[in-house]
Amino acid sequence: MRKPSLGFHFLLTIDIILCRSTELPKQSGAASEILKTSDRFGLGVAYMRLSPHILMGITKTTVTLLGPTKRTKVELIVDTGSILTWVRSDRLRGLGFKPRREKDFHTIEGRILRRKTGPATIRCDGAEADVEVVFGGDKDAEVLGVTALESMGFQVDPVSTQLRRSSILAL
Repeated sequence: MRKPSLGFHFLLTIDIILCRSTELPKQSGAASEILKTSDRFGLGVAYMRLSPHILMGITKTTVTLLGPTKRTKVELIVDTGSILTWVRSDRLRGLGFKPRREKDFHTIEGRILRRKTGPATIRCDGAEADVEVVFGGDKDAEVLGVTALESMGFQVDPVSTQLRRSSILAL
C-alpha cells in the first residue's frame, strides 16, 4: 500500500479536527470524498472524508500520564492541528488531576464547546513535559496536541508518519 503524501496527510489531520467532538463520519467506498468547503475562518480549505484503509495512516503514540496519585499509559492520536492535548475527563480525574479553569472551543461546525482545562505531566519516549490539557467529554477524541509535542521535543515525520526528536527552538 502506498504511503500518503505530505499534502494528503495534512488533509487527514484536518479531518480529525472535524470529527473531534462528533462521531467519525460514515465511510464511503471511494478513497476520499469532499465534505464541504469553508471560508468561516478565511481558510478556503476543502475538507475530506476518508475511507477506512486511509485512516490507517493516522499517527498514534503511547504516552504516560503522570498524575499526583497514579500513572497510566494511554494511546493518543497525534494532532498537530490541535494546540492542546485532549484526554477524557474521567481518566484525568482518576489519576488525581484537577481542572483549574474553563475554556470555550470552537468546532468547525460553528458550535462552541465548553471544557475544563488544567495542568498535567506527560512522558513520551523518555521526554517529559508539564502542559495544559483539556478534560474531554465521552465523545471527544483523545489527542496529543502540538504544545505537548513540541514541549517534549518531538515532531511528526510527514513521510513515515512517526514521531521523531527535534530541537526546541528558542524564538
